[in-house]
Amino acid sequence: MLTKQNSKTAAVLIFAVIAAIAIAILVPSLFSDSSKPNDENIKSHVVESDDDVVERIGNWTLQTSNSASGGSYLSSSGSPDDTLILTFVGSQVEVVSVAEENQAPIILDIDGRAVQTSKDQQRTVLDDLEDGLHTMRVSAQDGGVIGVDAFEVLTDSEQVVIVNENKIVDGVFELARTEGRICVDVVLQDPQPNLGQIPGERRDIKLIAQVQDDFMADIQPGIFEVLIQYTIVPGFTGYADLDAIIEIQSNPLVTHINVSCVPIYPESAWNGRPQVFMINKAKLYPRQLLEIARKHGKVCVSVALAEPQPMDTLPPGQLPDPELIRQVQDKVLDGIKNGRFELTNRLTAVAGFGGYATYGVLLDLQAMPEVIRIDMCMQGHFEA
Repeated sequence: MLTKQNSKTAAVLIFAVIAAIAIAILVPSLFSDSSKPNDENIKSHVVESDDDVVERIGNWTLQTSNSASGGSYLSSSGSPDDTLILTFVGSQVEVVSVAEENQAPIILDIDGRAVQTSKDQQRTVLDDLEDGLHTMRVSAQDGGVIGVDAFEVLTDSEQVVIVNENKIVDGVFELARTEGRICVDVVLQDPQPNLGQIPGERRDIKLIAQVQDDFMADIQPGIFEVLIQYTIVPGFTGYADLDAIIEIQSNPLVTHINVSCVPIYPESAWNGRPQVFMINKAKLYPRQLLEIARKHGKVCVSVALAEPQPMDTLPPGQLPDPELIRQVQDKVLDGIKNGRFELTNRLTAVAGFGGYATYGVLLDLQAMPEVIRIDMCMQGHFEA
C-alpha cells in the first residue's frame, strides 16, 4: 500500500518526466537555426564551381582538396578580371569558399547588388531573393586570391533550375526580360556529328526529325511557338518568353539559343503573323556592336540611311531635298519598337542621324531596310 509520502514522491516523479519531455520538444525549436528553410517543399541543388554551367572569366586553376565538396575547387589568379558567373532560378543561394593563403574578401554581385564578405568567411548565404531568375558574379576584392568550392541553390518552386550560360548567346535573357516574348533560334544536338568522315554519307532527315520530335515532347505544350522547323539541321526558329527560354535551355538536347528575328511591324499588317528579319551583322561596325551595347547598356552610334535622292541621280550642283531626308529619318525613328533612340544630331545633307541606342533599339534598326550601316561613334562613348 502506498503511504502518503510515497504518493507525493510518485507525483513529483511524474511531473518531472512530463517537464523533461516538454523541454526536449521545446528547446531544439528555440535554438534551431531559423536562417535555414525548414519547409519540406524547399528544393536544393549543389553546383560545383568547376561545373560547365558556371561561366569563367579570367584565369582559374582547379585545385584538389579532401575538404572540398567535390574533391576540388577553383582558385583565382589574383587578376581583377577573375570572375565566376552563375545564373539560376531560386530564392536562396549559398557560396562555399576554401581558405587560400593571403585570402582576399569575396565580392558577390547578385543582379547588380554587391555583397562583400570577410576574408575569413567560408559560407555566405543570400536568402532575401525573390523566387525567380538571378545572375550572380563572384570575384575577389581588389583582385586578390580566392578559392571557390561550390554553390547551393534553393527554391520552393517545382525544381531548381541552373542556367547554362554557354547555351545562351546574343543577349537572349536581356531582351526577353524587357520585351517578354521574343523570336529565337533553338539549336539541337546533331544526330550525325561525324558527317563527312565517311565518303558518300548524306544527311538523314529522319534522324533530324526524331531529335526535333524528342525535344518537343520534353517541353511543356504551348510554351514555344514554332515558326520554322528545319530539315537539314536539327533546330527550330520560333517565339518564346523568358520562362520558356529557361525551360528550353535546361533540355539536354539543346546546344544553343540565340536571338534570331525581330518583329518590327504590327501583326495586323501581316495577317496575324509579324514580319520577321534576321540579324544582319554586315550592317554593324564593329561586328560586335550588339555585344558592346548589351554590356554597356547604351552606346553612341551614327546611323546611315538609304538616300532618297542618290547624288549620282541629281543634276550637277544640286543638293538632296532636306525634307525628303527628314521623311526617311522620321520613318526609321518612328519604326523603333524596342525602346527609344536618344537623338543627338540629325543630318540634313545626307540621310542619317546620331545618338545613343540600347541593345533592343539596335536590333530594330539593323532590321529596317532603310538602314544601310550603323557605326559606333569614334569616341566610343557609352552610358551605363
